[in-house]
Amino acid sequence: MKVHTNSIRFDGPGSAVSIGVFDGIHRGHRRVLAMLREEGLRLGLPTALVTFDPHPRAITQPSAAPPMLSTLDERLDMLAQSGDVDHCVVLRFDEMQRRQTAGDFVRSVLVEGLRARALVVGENFACGRARQGNVPWLEAAGRKHGFVVNPIILAKAGAEPSAPACSSSETRRLIRAGEIEAAAALLERPYALSGTVLPGSGSASIDTPVALPSGRCTPAAGLYAGEVGLRPLGGAGMAWRRAHLEVHAAGETAVCSIRMPHGAHVEAGPGQALGLRFHRRIGRAAAPMAHPGALYASME
Repeated sequence: MKVHTNSIRFDGPGSAVSIGVFDGIHRGHRRVLAMLREEGLRLGLPTALVTFDPHPRAITQPSAAPPMLSTLDERLDMLAQSGDVDHCVVLRFDEMQRRQTAGDFVRSVLVEGLRARALVVGENFACGRARQGNVPWLEAAGRKHGFVVNPIILAKAGAEPSAPACSSSETRRLIRAGEIEAAAALLERPYALSGTVLPGSGSASIDTPVALPSGRCTPAAGLYAGEVGLRPLGGAGMAWRRAHLEVHAAGETAVCSIRMPHGAHVEAGPGQALGLRFHRRIGRAAAPMAHPGALYASME
């Protein structure tokens, strides 16, 4: 997958395109990506995905900006691993983007930039100022500019008819409520994020406090069965070890205490980044982080 920043000009017959933030790359996103590849194969065209950074609501409604499920780099990695995207265009969402009309967006990005022949989006998609460019509007624009819109019915988060849509918003809600297994079902993988070992920490074989990044979706305060990962020096992959992860709120910053099982350890010094995977919630958090070493002995 080739990554393009802010602009692209296709020379060729065109492309099949999808648009969206795709935060977390959950099951609903994968449904869209599969249809994108299917359209590309049907038309004999490369696929292109247009995404945004930061999240548009960070500019349009800063007080309502969502905590992110993934960083931009993580998003790009997952899109590349899907095998469904040939080109990814990352547009910086700023005040100029906020003011851009749907017509200008379609003309500059879809028509002149990507030569779109097919557009694959969720049925609730909208683009442009005040979200003018919804699916009916885009279908009319497609008839004018020569592309066909393929709206995808949103996947459900559960089997019940009343189940909410499988969305980044629903995934965030589940994570923040501590329903980490239900969130993993939507993501089709355990929820993961990175943290930074705090000063005063030694080995992660005893309780090690780790600061969780601001702006990321943090699990509810509680005790979780999970894994801790450390990238080996000179290595390409992350080495994961089973651990208990206890999330605490500490003012505006969330802190996670790590306890490795008996006999296991991961060496990590202050300032070092650790990967954290959350598998299931197994208890409530202990008292706030006044005493990071006062964790639990349940792993013995």
